[in-house]
Amino acid sequence: GAQAAEESYKILQNKYNHTLNYQVPLIFYSSHLYFQQTNVIPNMLPEGVGGFFEFFKGRVVIPSDGSISNFKRVIRHELNHVFMHSKLLRVQKNHRIMNPRFPPLWFSEGLAEFWAAKPNTQAEMVIRDAVLNNYLVPVDRLFTIAGTFLMYKEGENLLAFISERYGEEKILLILENYWVHPKFSEVVKYTLGVDYKELNRQWTYYLKKKYYPLLQDKDKPQMASKIVDDKGFNSKPTIYTDKDGDQKIIYVSNKIGYTGIYQKDLKGKTKDKAELILSGEQSNDYETFHLFRSSISVNDHRILAFVTKSGETDVIHRLNLDTREKYPPLQFKSLVTISSPSWSPDGNRIVFTGLSRNGYNDIYIYDILSTQLSKLTNDLYDDRDPSWSPNSENIVFSSDRTQMGKRGKYNLFKLRIKDLQIRYLTYGDHNDRAPKYSKDGKLVFYSDRGGMDNIWMLKSVKKDDKFKLSNVSDVDNDLNLPHNSLLDFKAVRLTNFTTSAIDPVWTDDGSLVFTAFEDFSFKIMKIDEFKSYDITLEKTTNMPKRTGLWSHKKLEKDISTVRKKYKSGYTLDIAQSQVTQDPIFGTSGGAVFALSDILGNNQYYILIYNNAQTSSEILGHFNIAVTKISLAGRTNLAYGLFSLNNRRFNLHKGFFEEQRYGSYLSVSYPLSFFKRIEASTSLSYSNEVGIDSREAVLAVNSVRFIKDNSLWGATGPLDGERFSMSIAYTNDVRFNNLNYFTLVTDYRKYFRLTNRTTYAMRLMYLHSEGNPDREIERFYIGGSWTLRLYPRFQVWGTRAFIINNEYRFPFIDLLGIRFPFGDIGFRGIRGALFFDTGNVYNGERFDNKWETLKGSYGVGFRIRVGGFLVLRYDIGRKTDFKDWPDTLYKQFFFGWDF
Repeated sequence: GAQAAEESYKILQNKYNHTLNYQVPLIFYSSHLYFQQTNVIPNMLPEGVGGFFEFFKGRVVIPSDGSISNFKRVIRHELNHVFMHSKLLRVQKNHRIMNPRFPPLWFSEGLAEFWAAKPNTQAEMVIRDAVLNNYLVPVDRLFTIAGTFLMYKEGENLLAFISERYGEEKILLILENYWVHPKFSEVVKYTLGVDYKELNRQWTYYLKKKYYPLLQDKDKPQMASKIVDDKGFNSKPTIYTDKDGDQKIIYVSNKIGYTGIYQKDLKGKTKDKAELILSGEQSNDYETFHLFRSSISVNDHRILAFVTKSGETDVIHRLNLDTREKYPPLQFKSLVTISSPSWSPDGNRIVFTGLSRNGYNDIYIYDILSTQLSKLTNDLYDDRDPSWSPNSENIVFSSDRTQMGKRGKYNLFKLRIKDLQIRYLTYGDHNDRAPKYSKDGKLVFYSDRGGMDNIWMLKSVKKDDKFKLSNVSDVDNDLNLPHNSLLDFKAVRLTNFTTSAIDPVWTDDGSLVFTAFEDFSFKIMKIDEFKSYDITLEKTTNMPKRTGLWSHKKLEKDISTVRKKYKSGYTLDIAQSQVTQDPIFGTSGGAVFALSDILGNNQYYILIYNNAQTSSEILGHFNIAVTKISLAGRTNLAYGLFSLNNRRFNLHKGFFEEQRYGSYLSVSYPLSFFKRIEASTSLSYSNEVGIDSREAVLAVNSVRFIKDNSLWGATGPLDGERFSMSIAYTNDVRFNNLNYFTLVTDYRKYFRLTNRTTYAMRLMYLHSEGNPDREIERFYIGGSWTLRLYPRFQVWGTRAFIINNEYRFPFIDLLGIRFPFGDIGFRGIRGALFFDTGNVYNGERFDNKWETLKGSYGVGFRIRVGGFLVLRYDIGRKTDFKDWPDTLYKQFFFGWDF
């Protein structure tokens, strides 16, 4: 990693014409699972995130996926962000711009991709499909797809076009001219001499000229094959015969947001509904499916093997498709991630790829009967997609263990199990992946030969046609690659599509089932009859006479094996001050500081402010709070000290002033990805001065259980459930002026009716128990977050319940208004039909009399603004369930859907 970073630094230093005058912290993780646990940023990191640049402290954080070439590419991608960020700050500082601004995401991510490596097959696939299916987003609308994979690839392609048409130096000039105008479109116009409209016209015309001729001798996948399933994103199909003798296609899909396993009849129709076999990503057992990384396998006993993340690592699950019986999962201490399990023909062994804690992918076999795990390869090369030969003697797999592998190219190999001998099946400057045998020995795979992933088959060459591929020698013993390895197969192409066809498998009747990308969707497709395209073999004279295994470069420095203790190195994250003026509470001012170490494992938060109204109160009204948060282990700790003196108001006590100082401790322990337990305790002195003054030494203890597997949309949850229950006990341990406990329960369930509509329900109960003649917790309901159309704080008591019902639906997808001076648009306006019920009580028993209920019903509208703020507008009527008045009430507020 360090060597790759130094190489990238030299290249990017030249491209940006810029030198970094500070060190860049590089944080590497040996697996994506460890990477997801980073504390550098607080966000949850999905599987699709391959690294990030954190611009507050300039940290670069990258995981390994077992591929050295991909690891190097991501390093260069993220260092592009480092250079761009530093370059733009320098340019704007030189022109005295005090509030720096940065380019749109399509430019920053597109440039990071463009200058990281040459466009790969994936990039070509997306752009081809966008052009041929007319969904390419114009330049002036690229902001509407910010953060999507399409945005990355369009940005990369657009910058490649600018480089080809106007010269690569223009990209650097865009950065150096960034100061000329606050609008990025004007900077581009100033640099290129054309506005967005003309640039888009040139770009799209260029792409049409490039891709439209492909239709002359290539087909769109839907025009040359049958669609099996085109709903959602589908991948990794496999075939099995059920107990009734019918062939089924079983595959991984995320049709409704959660990823699961589905199946369809091989002879069924496209419109037939897929059967859900197993729903994932809602429990600890099936925490995360690796949608595009890991294939699935079914043996002749109809036992399905598949991989999910479960707890700290990946596990192999086994499911009986006849009885739906689940066998104990297979988890291995030495392996962090697992992918692509494949059953042996006799159903007693599973071969798979495993990534160990050192970050390398190797091939393993697990014997079900003996429970023995065997490691077949042991090196730095990225071995993937293992599959059995029909006679159970060999494993065929894809690997980067050729000389082209250092450039990210993968070829096919065959490993003989009895002596671990490895031989080439393919050799070339291309990517061959996902090999699968048919029962009669035909080997099918997909390859990007010709510039796009298509399906190919290896065909045996007669003995007298056999030619020498290379004379491989001087190899490491752990690889066991024999000398004079011979190539005795030739590749024939089975599909010739405009976009990708991947993950092919044979059916019993010789048809092909595979995944195809079209209309920005991964579809399961089937070909019953196909012709093969013979490819002429390269002449022997063009093949390398001798090749050796490659190895990655290391820094040419003295290497120390002494383990050094980690030094925290705290630096400032946030420093913000504020002064406020209130007509009742007067003037107050203060500041907030946040510090953390380089890994984000230890954090300090310091709050200091003063709300004195006269000079004599200055010392007494200093408010200070210091908190330390430790996130290094599974158990998270927070503790701190505080001294607060504030003027306050509530409906029960009126205006009063409280002085409070003390300490607290909070602990959070995750039971799983979806569940956690929290506990806290605090001890503080409290002195309230007001209409009813009181003094107390408060001991507050609480415990809370939380479950959340919800799936979120633009304005709130769409599917899953959320639950929390907390119990707290508050006691005056010295003066006995208050003594009460509180119970808060909140259950929310979301039913996905269609891909775009949801029925949401919430049940909430709040209970405070104590001496009503003394201080006791009271709950307030009303407002847009609880009992809608009732004013906030209008209804309060020591016991409360709320039942919310809501039907959520899309109201307006896009609303555009065109003015003479410009356009304005709103996206994703959501609608909601709601019916709420609830009330509060003050110690009386619940007598279930309908006259004690309050209710409201109506319609609401929500829109997300700026990525973090949701505006809410509700209109409807109130009821006490005896009368149903027709008075309309309106309420405007902010906040996410419950």
